[in-house]
Amino acid sequence: MKLIKQLLGMAASGALLAGCSTLPTAGPSTNEVFGQAKNDSDSKLVDNYVVADIDAKVLSLLKAQASPSLYDTFGNVRSDEQGTIRAGDQIQVTIWETGPGGLFSNSQSTTTSLTPGQTTQIPPQVVATDGTVLVPYAGRPKVAGLSLPDAQALVQERLKHTAAQPQVLLTFAASVADQVTVSGDNIKGGLIPLAQSSGRVLDVIALSGGILGPTYAAWVQVVRSGVSVTEPLQDIIQNLRDNIQLQPGDNLIVSKNPEVFTALGASGTNLVIPFDSKRVSLVQALGKAGGLLDQRADPAGVFVFRYEPRGIASQLCADCRLPEGDGPVPVVFRLNLRNSVSMFTAQSFQMSNQDVLYIANAQQVQVQKALNVLSSFLSPVLAGAVVDNAVTR
Repeated sequence: MKLIKQLLGMAASGALLAGCSTLPTAGPSTNEVFGQAKNDSDSKLVDNYVVADIDAKVLSLLKAQASPSLYDTFGNVRSDEQGTIRAGDQIQVTIWETGPGGLFSNSQSTTTSLTPGQTTQIPPQVVATDGTVLVPYAGRPKVAGLSLPDAQALVQERLKHTAAQPQVLLTFAASVADQVTVSGDNIKGGLIPLAQSSGRVLDVIALSGGILGPTYAAWVQVVRSGVSVTEPLQDIIQNLRDNIQLQPGDNLIVSKNPEVFTALGASGTNLVIPFDSKRVSLVQALGKAGGLLDQRADPAGVFVFRYEPRGIASQLCADCRLPEGDGPVPVVFRLNLRNSVSMFTAQSFQMSNQDVLYIANAQQVQVQKALNVLSSFLSPVLAGAVVDNAVTR
């Protein structure tokens, strides 16, 4: 009997030592997350990832990280070409004369109390590739490159010797060049003439019929001369400086890109969770994930896995061996909820699209698992030993 007890004691000790590392678990422990960051292999000279505790310094560094904006990239200057006549535009010409019997008088001419005399509207004329447009009795004046007022003065000058004191009005019937192409899976696409609005981003979106989904899931991309910038629609709404003046030939793409994060580990739920708003703090993310499981979670092991630009990663860990190149670097942010101050810190830490929120199991959970396995294994042996002891007596 004594020998059996010694054997059982040795088995229990061995199981506890080996069992914790071999039992099933939701993921790495807090110590393993820190320990596996460094790569000690001689064949690989870079670290696996960077680990940084979320504190005031980290929050300040992330807040200073500048995201590309429409204003910073393109400015907010109205194009000199906007409102200028160009080849392909359709021009509507209206001519007034002082009385009946004028050059353009006919049965279709109209007279109103506001415009005494005869009014004649010429069918829309397309500006030719050489920049000229046909106006009866005025020939083909070259109007390309002129503003509408300057083109009006030119046509009126051409008619003053043939028509009865003519007054000329030129308007765009359709401007092929002075327009923006609108497309994307979150908006009704089309060609929007800038002359119909102020030409700003939000006005053009409104003229296109508005977005087809919630604003927090909409992203606006402006492509101009090979340069492209994408910005959340809500940022443009909240910061009207980014509601920039579009220019002829711009491409405006409005896409639907709902942001999500994934919750894993010892949280109330393991799911891919949508933001449902433009910004989600780490505290809100924990709430959406159901919080920490009281019987499993390690409060000191709340982690956010994401990729950060190389410049940010190098500031988070000055002595880390980062991979060469300009690509993003894997970074793990740790929140220690055993420190009550971290509750405030977590309110300022903003989640990013595709983040992984992972909550590690407490170390004693693995010990308990090992004890449960050991108990199920040893129970029959102990029962047999008791029976054997009773028989031998």
